Amino acid sequence: MTTLFHDLTAVVLAGGQSSRMGGDKALLPINGVPLIRVLVDRLRNLTDEIYVSANTSESYAFLGIPVVAAVYPRCGPLAGLHAAMLRSHRSLILTLACDIPDVPLPLLGRLVQEGSGADAVVPVSSDGHIHPVCAVYNRSCLPAIERKLQSGEYKMLRLFAEPGLRVKKLSMSQFHFPDSDLKDLDSIDDFETFLRRHKM
Repeated sequence: MTTLFHDLTAVVLAGGQSSRMGGDKALLPINGVPLIRVLVDRLRNLTDEIYVSANTSESYAFLGIPVVAAVYPRCGPLAGLHAAMLRSHRSLILTLACDIPDVPLPLLGRLVQEGSGADAVVPVSSDGHIHPVCAVYNRSCLPAIERKLQSGEYKMLRLFAEPGLRVKKLSMSQFHFPDSDLKDLDSIDDFETFLRRHKM
């Protein structure tokens, strides 16, 4: 049984254009269930406060959870994190992109547990690739996030270069998680490969 983190808000980032997919990645069917529903149900094991970051709420009304629009529209995941921080009163924000179907609950839980004493906790693959859209951020990041958005720097990786920001990098291999846990679905080919791998 998983223990809820009562000072945690989770936000599913669903504001992308999905141009390479040809449709809304968040609504891809996984055994007949929209991918975003699968992810939201997984997150319910960690927190009772979950948001969707998106430009419009109609597509995700079926989830029955708040959809938060960005104050800085069309500025990517950083703007989605910013919107969630403005809406939530909790200390920690877990971000999860809507196109990472294999991310396991134990990995998400580990990110939250590692959040103590850090401004951000971000997983790193064995090749050094950083995954800022599946990470935990403390409210202490909010001033730096606002500075980035106001200055037109929208890439989340730029946030980690902010002076004084305490960023804890979680090695996937160190905690025995395969890199494939964070594989995103960028295209129809990726989705078909995912379905074949899971024999769906």
